[in-house]
Amino acid sequence: AWGGSSYGGEIPADVQSVLDASAGIDTIASNDRAFFVRTSEGANVAWGDSDLGGEIPANVQSVLDASTGIETIASSGGYYGGGYFGGTFFVRTSEGANVVWGDSSYGGSIPADVQSVLDASIGINTIMATRHAFFVRTSEGANVAWGDPMNGGHIPSDVQSVLDASTGIDTIASS
Repeated sequence: AWGGSSYGGEIPADVQSVLDASAGIDTIASNDRAFFVRTSEGANVAWGDSDLGGEIPANVQSVLDASTGIETIASSGGYYGGGYFGGTFFVRTSEGANVVWGDSSYGGSIPADVQSVLDASIGINTIMATRHAFFVRTSEGANVAWGDPMNGGHIPSDVQSVLDASTGIDTIASS
């Protein structure tokens, strides 16, 4: 890694030793301030700004370490208009556990109603992250969002109706 150390540009020695001991990397993700890696041996490490995803909380670490793999991962956060917004990671494990960490204002905390939909799902068909929020369409066709409600973390009722009536999403984008 290279760049500013507070943005993940320097790999800490403890993380570097995990990476050096690994035969490879299964998954890597980043936001503007942090990196996450799952090694081929199942070790999970993060570095960068600890408030914005660069440190995995113990409760999340235990879920990731118990997992046999990662089904999907997404990250939110970004720099916009002279200011920085968020920095969050979302992971769904191969076993169906859903975890987040990072900035709680921008998706780093999943509301209970959304968590129950995610936990009841057998899979995720679509996931999209913005600087501020996450959107998920489950395998069963449920559509949920969380994060900053003014910036994608809430699905308006008229949009929710269209999504709920659709049989799938062909294309999705965020800004």
